[in-house]
Amino acid sequence: MTIKKQIWPLLILLLAVILRFNGYANRLNVSVDQGRDALIGLESIHLLRVPLLGPPSSSWGFNFGPLYYYFIIFFTAIIPGIFSPWIGFTLLSVFSVFLAYLIGLQARGKTFGLLLSLITAISFAELVNSANLLNTSLVSFAVFLSFYAASAYFKSQNKKYLLLSGFGVALALHAHLQALPLAILLLSPWLLSRAHQILPRIHAVLLSLVGFGLGMFPLIIFEFQHSLAWSKSLLDYATFGQYRFYTPVRWLTDLTIFWPSRFGEVLWGSPALGLYLSIFVFASLAFYAFRKKLDKISLLTILAFILEILSLRNYRGPRSPEYLVFTHFFIIYLFALAITFVIEGRRILTILVCLLLFFAGLSFDRSIYIQKSQSAETLSLLNFVKKQIGKPVSLQILSGSYENAYSLFYFLSRSHLISKNGYPLALCDNGDKYGLVPDRCPASDRLFSTGRFVLFDYRPENRQKFNLFEIGTIDPLRLYKRTYNNYELIKY
Repeated sequence: MTIKKQIWPLLILLLAVILRFNGYANRLNVSVDQGRDALIGLESIHLLRVPLLGPPSSSWGFNFGPLYYYFIIFFTAIIPGIFSPWIGFTLLSVFSVFLAYLIGLQARGKTFGLLLSLITAISFAELVNSANLLNTSLVSFAVFLSFYAASAYFKSQNKKYLLLSGFGVALALHAHLQALPLAILLLSPWLLSRAHQILPRIHAVLLSLVGFGLGMFPLIIFEFQHSLAWSKSLLDYATFGQYRFYTPVRWLTDLTIFWPSRFGEVLWGSPALGLYLSIFVFASLAFYAFRKKLDKISLLTILAFILEILSLRNYRGPRSPEYLVFTHFFIIYLFALAITFVIEGRRILTILVCLLLFFAGLSFDRSIYIQKSQSAETLSLLNFVKKQIGKPVSLQILSGSYENAYSLFYFLSRSHLISKNGYPLALCDNGDKYGLVPDRCPASDRLFSTGRFVLFDYRPENRQKFNLFEIGTIDPLRLYKRTYNNYELIKY
């Protein structure tokens, strides 16, 4: 296919790159989990060993799968610079836009492919997610990858895509259990296969399961080594742990408030618009689905989305945005499908709608670049060490000051500015840079302050001022071992 024919997909891909990397250093999420995971990836490279477990769940005593860490290790090894794991995950978000085009192309044709990729490129939630380094961030890419493989198999009947589809499901489940409804894709070859005999369809399903098994292989090894500890911890969570943070839910609230708001949040970052968007989507699908014939990929997407609705309805924990990343693909897909039904075969209308989506996306996405994360402050601490101290430091963490400590330690490590025998510094987190609460850090002898985060000289003659604080340190090897043999969190 010529470059000329691919000009619009390439422009949308360029748009995705620009939107995701604009103001990048000020948007990166460098909180506790992000820095911890970056350090574990770096330590894995130093040890030449990969963990068999992923990060711990914040809800209860189980861990997610380690494939998330493998991505961090890979990006840290091949991408230069201190932001390498974050950049890697942003590139996955860009790649998701390309996969969206292929999914739409293989499901319904070029118009749907362009719309699906354009909406993915400008999606508010996808842009926010693209600057994050978190296991839940990987869920979105895994869902796009899984549906790409399913649509590619549907189009070509090439069985290699069954292995990729199964692996994609495993990758999503490694990242977070919110992706459990995606398991329907393991049986989808039965629906997508064009074979008329039963045996070829069974064979196709088995290949999908083989791909899933390959993705789950590290956890299978862990299970054999630890007497099914991971499975038992999941069972404990399902029967008891999920009720620890009980959140009341009911159907009326879900259907009239939660899901409409979710449409607005994912597409434009505005819950208030969600009701109108969701009404348009379901009215369009209801009116056109039978007239224009629903393709099998769209049918599969709707089935998985229904399973997600049921799954969330029966989930008892908190519904914070990081636990809802799985919904991104389905909301984007259904919105793009509803628009496609209306404009399909109408060239001028297609161009006008794409322009409207483009300008609306730019308008709503502006707030993303206005709200800066704490990454700029963390980088200011790094630059102070580089320019003013100019030699390796040892970093002590005052009690309650771990919010960005792991990320700062990681940046110092990548800059070769951390050493156990280095110049002693203490990091203190005031908890508020706007003066709304009293400072909790000592007021005198501050080496450097960003407003919220403060560095102190921690040489022996200065330590008496920190008597009211517990002093901690960061040990990357201990972080790695705690993940690999996480008996403290796994109950069996």
